[in-house]
Amino acid sequence: MVTREIEGQFPNWKQVIPATNGDWTQVLLSEEAVKQLIQVIPNLPGADTANSTILLRVNRYLTIEGKNKDDEKWTSVPIQTVNVTGQPVAIALNREYLLKGLRFGLNKLEIQDSLTALIMSKGGKKMVIMPLRMEGGNVEVKQTNQETKPPAPETTTATEQPQPQPNPEATIEERIVMPKKNTPTEPVIEKADEKTTAPAPATKDSGTTITSPTVTTGIKSLVDQVDQIKDSLRSAIRDLSTIVDAVKANEREKRTTEKEIEAIRAKLRQIQNVTI
Repeated sequence: MVTREIEGQFPNWKQVIPATNGDWTQVLLSEEAVKQLIQVIPNLPGADTANSTILLRVNRYLTIEGKNKDDEKWTSVPIQTVNVTGQPVAIALNREYLLKGLRFGLNKLEIQDSLTALIMSKGGKKMVIMPLRMEGGNVEVKQTNQETKPPAPETTTATEQPQPQPNPEATIEERIVMPKKNTPTEPVIEKADEKTTAPAPATKDSGTTITSPTVTTGIKSLVDQVDQIKDSLRSAIRDLSTIVDAVKANEREKRTTEKEIEAIRAKLRQIQNVTI
């Protein structure tokens, strides 16, 4: 068979990789952030939806969000120890693709906007993830009105922060307060107009303790399911033991009957051998 040769490079796989520049927002994940994402993403709501949608919001820090089909608000979990360079941006992705890239060890995220493919990379390895289009158009990006110099931790605690007024037309807003110390700490984050928001993991900054109920609830649900499976297995084992005992009893009864029949046959042979 003779055919015409294709001109140019084939396959041209580089054409699907967007060319990044200074306008792209870069998020560099630490090893702890990668581990936290791998643990949190499967437990976020919305895993059973059509595309297993999750939402990445990048402002001064990275926040990952998820919600079920019938939920009105997003469940939000902040990711600590990340380095963000660029403008605030948000993008919706299929969580399975993001998890696959994280398990490959890719720790650098490059995002242009909510409609351009996200690039994950590390060294010479790259992975391109196409975004999901949210209902109603592009994903809205909210910026927090923060001063460059954060207040001192001794004057700002979780109980003293003013509660923002709820706005029915606004999406999730974050107020991030960083301590004045040079040691790496985690920000205190307030969520406005959100009932199912999961706060940041526990820290020891200025006596304030923040827990993550979303992950704890997910783990407790998994433990309950495992206990239910164990109970079902125990019940099945008991039923099997009952059946085995019944089979053994029938076998013993069968052997006893065979012995009785053999004894009767022996008696009949003796009677047949008797001569008068």
